[in-house]
Amino acid sequence: MNGLGETLRGFFATLALVARATVSNVAGHWALAFFSLLAAGAIWIIIQDIENPRVEGIVPSEADSQGIPIEVVNLSPDFVVADTPRVRVRVEAREADIDRLGPGDFQATVDLQGIEQPGVTPSLPVEVQAFDDSVTVLAVEPATVSVEVSRVEEAEFPVQVNITGQLPAGYQQVEAPDIDPAFVTVIGRPELVANVDRVEIDVNLSGRRENFETTGELVARNRNGDRQTVTLSTARATVSFTIEQVFAERLIPVRARLSGNPAPGYRVSSIDVQPTAVLVTGPRDIVDELTELTLDVVDLGGATSPITQTRNIQPPPNVSLGRESVRVDVGIEPIQCGGEQGADQCGEVAFYAAVEFVDIPSGLAVSPGAYVARVVLSGPLTGLAALEPGDLSAVASLDGLSAGSHSVEPTVDVDSPLRVEGIDAVAVTLVSSQAP
Repeated sequence: MNGLGETLRGFFATLALVARATVSNVAGHWALAFFSLLAAGAIWIIIQDIENPRVEGIVPSEADSQGIPIEVVNLSPDFVVADTPRVRVRVEAREADIDRLGPGDFQATVDLQGIEQPGVTPSLPVEVQAFDDSVTVLAVEPATVSVEVSRVEEAEFPVQVNITGQLPAGYQQVEAPDIDPAFVTVIGRPELVANVDRVEIDVNLSGRRENFETTGELVARNRNGDRQTVTLSTARATVSFTIEQVFAERLIPVRARLSGNPAPGYRVSSIDVQPTAVLVTGPRDIVDELTELTLDVVDLGGATSPITQTRNIQPPPNVSLGRESVRVDVGIEPIQCGGEQGADQCGEVAFYAAVEFVDIPSGLAVSPGAYVARVVLSGPLTGLAALEPGDLSAVASLDGLSAGSHSVEPTVDVDSPLRVEGIDAVAVTLVSSQAP
């Protein structure tokens, strides 16, 4: 262990001696070190001049139709200039760099300080600077240019909304949109300002179902809709729209209408409509008032067996229906009587009557469906057999009920000597009458 320690101490001592000798040598020969650096730099420059020499060239090249755009400086705010000419430059740069140079690598300016009258200026010198310090501008071609100066023209235009897209079916724009600002000033050369037909903001209404506000770019356009190169007093505007649903869609129950009577001794045992409800689309005030749709009449005259017919729906005015007709199935069965009451007396005979709902709470509607009540009657066979569909009606009051499902018992009135022996309760669901 002692031998290892002695070895490490000797190693670090030697390392310290070498470091002190190196520092002393550099300090004593600093001039030589400085000369070495200069020599290395000179050699690098010579190599660069040999492998990548500095050469002269024209930018942009003669084959390039685009020149360097000229920017005017110190122009009075009362004046504007027409399109300025473009220039080329003769430059000196490294051979590897010169081919990549383009108009964007230079800034060309013409000083219009002191120009106080409109018209064509005398020839003015063009100053060009390269953004890359390693590129030297030797000459500008042409060295001088003339520019056309015009007095600034101003005109005020109302901001118009260029609407694209359409609102969904059943929605409409209630009133003209609110635009802020309502007017803008167009500023520019007289001939360009005179060519402006309108100032617009583009707004897409596709899919909009509620009021909205949008901010967008203002654009000056000519009669053909082409964009004009002018300055606007404000670049953007805000537009507010009021959107209203004017058409509503609801499923409305369908009610069958019967006329005539089955053959003597027969009764209507069931009434079924398929589908039980039909989608109705139309103005909200009309659709919201609908409680049911009626069908063309089904004639029961002399029927002794079930009837199945396709009946057209009688559409309310100014609405469209999801379908034009439905299927109506009317069950016809013989009236079975007899027993202790006698052959001409019926103690319990079941009939089916369509239910009419009244006293519907405000803001609610009856959920679409076929609401039919089973009514049990008793009385003479002749009286039961003579019943017509319109003679048997069931009415159920919904007064005081809330949204949701309820069981209500209708009332039925019949003429003597017939009697109502029982009425089955009807399940009904109340829903909001407001369209979603």
